[in-house]
Amino acid sequence: ILTERYINNLKWADIADKLFYPRQTLLRHHNKALEQLTRHNQF
Repeated sequence: ILTERYINNLKWADIADKLFYPRQTLLRHHNKALEQLTRHNQF
């Protein structure tokens, strides 16, 4: 999800269609991934 959004510059609707996720689920997974990245990158 992060790669599609930030590297491939896809829109949310396009990512949802590509991964066969409802948009709400996609955003939940996105937020969880960002939280995990933030946790791993804290000093």
